Amino acid sequence: MDLNLTDEQRAIIEMADGLAARHDPGAISWEEAGTYPWEFMRVLAEHELTGIDIPESKGGRGLTLLDSVLVIAAVAARSPHLADAVQGSNFGAVRQIATFGNERVIEDVLTPILAGEALATVGMSEPGGGSALAALRASARRDGGDVVLNGEKLFNSNGPHATHIVAWVRFGEGPRGVGAVVVPVDTPGFSKGKTERFMSGEGHCTLSFEDCRVPAEYVLLEEDGIPYALIGAMALNAYGYERVTVDVDLLLTREGLESFKTRHLGLGYVQKFPGSKGFRDTENGVTVDVVLAGEYPGDGLPKPVVFPDPAQAAVRGERTALLPLPRLIELKLASGMTAPHRLKDLADVIEVIRILKLPAELVAELDPYVREKYEELWRAAQAAERE
Repeated sequence: MDLNLTDEQRAIIEMADGLAARHDPGAISWEEAGTYPWEFMRVLAEHELTGIDIPESKGGRGLTLLDSVLVIAAVAARSPHLADAVQGSNFGAVRQIATFGNERVIEDVLTPILAGEALATVGMSEPGGGSALAALRASARRDGGDVVLNGEKLFNSNGPHATHIVAWVRFGEGPRGVGAVVVPVDTPGFSKGKTERFMSGEGHCTLSFEDCRVPAEYVLLEEDGIPYALIGAMALNAYGYERVTVDVDLLLTREGLESFKTRHLGLGYVQKFPGSKGFRDTENGVTVDVVLAGEYPGDGLPKPVVFPDPAQAAVRGERTALLPLPRLIELKLASGMTAPHRLKDLADVIEVIRILKLPAELVAELDPYVREKYEELWRAAQAAERE
């Protein structure tokens, strides 16, 4: 292993040291230590020293964690106060947002942070519970297209100055019920307590959530931490069309599939066969067939209708996550239209129209690619009702 610094790493240290020297406020008071160095954070952004090891695809520089550490060490050697700006734009909450955030979170939250215009803090510690995630009491629940949070957090880094909170909350029971949600500080129901100080002078405050409602897209992790949606017969059952099934069809992202394999293979699940996307529950023998976001239904060829990212598209029911009914119908129509062996999908749509008495007007909510087929099947369902 080569432990010597590269020429590029020496250059980045020299740049960070030079910026800190030019902006060093010198000796500062206790009160000044409780402010946030916003101006220096913008300087870091101008010199591409925010998001140093965050992937370029998400707006970062795509370097290494060591590079981030070298920069914060160089700045802290000059001014621990200015190093707060390096920490806020490279470590802590921003890393959680970059790792788990979907496209909307990247655009709404991560991009302003990396531009030096926003700041996130982690809301984890709670009154009486410290940072023990298994003992979390702050809660989150799905409500339509939103998530509603209740609870309190304390002992956060620069909480008084944060524009966003990564709130670690409980979606369900047990260790796997823990998740995380991004909360903008201007969200109704969110409030900050009075500013208090750590021994370093850095400010922190109580963060309170009272029926605090944020878009479901702001969920970073939920329960097992793997965004998913039921599709297939179990999803139809949840919407009121009871069809017998012996397996489970699950929509995951590619990253979610890899996470599932890491966490669960050999612990209650085995692959259907080596290299398979599907699994089998070893206790009950139930097969889990996996479809990946970005794949195309039916014949698998490119088309306007595509399996969506469950983190963005799924809605949460009482027990499971589902795709909205129009999206589910859309996928089944596209599947049956392009694959002769998937004609059952078209039969499912007819039965759903008939049993749920879906209106002809639902066609306006569907992709134009499948509208003509929906209208055809809707007429067929009405004819079947008259017989």
